[in-house]
Amino acid sequence: MQQIQWSNLTRVSIWTGSLSAGLYNYTIVVYDGFSNYIINTQWITVSDITSPVIMSASGNINVQYGSNSELYWVLSDYSPNYYVLYKNGSIINELNWSNLTRVSIWTSNLGLGNYNYTIVVVDQFNNEIISTQWVSITDITPPVVMTSSGNLTVNYGVNSELYWVIADRTPNYFIL
Repeated sequence: MQQIQWSNLTRVSIWTGSLSAGLYNYTIVVYDGFSNYIINTQWITVSDITSPVIMSASGNINVQYGSNSELYWVLSDYSPNYYVLYKNGSIINELNWSNLTRVSIWTSNLGLGNYNYTIVVVDQFNNEIISTQWVSITDITPPVVMTSSGNLTVNYGVNSELYWVIADRTPNYFIL
């Protein structure tokens, strides 16, 4: 605290730009030349109304079945709190986070299909941001004939085997 000389109609200012969110009070005690004084208190409420920011995200991705790709978000806020991660509408993760947290999902365990991942990011003042990304798992690799009997020439009435050994990660049916 310091005593500062003042003259009639002096404007006394305090700038609030450096205050973080919260409730503050400032009190001034003003004396005149005859030791008369008045006390005045001002309250300042600094609110954080800014939502967290997603600094970067992978975006929607298409992945070959069986391969491993990353779906991610990088979160930013001065007052981080928690996020909730959903897969097709069901909660799969809920964690606290700090500024510049990277939230990752790897696709290696996903079956064929489309998956909707939504993250709800919340700061300490309940400001939030929501982001949705899609993962499409597809199979573009055709089945493989691993081995076969090959072309056969057989005598009439002799029973011989004509065969194929076929393989694929997602077998379905064959037509003969």
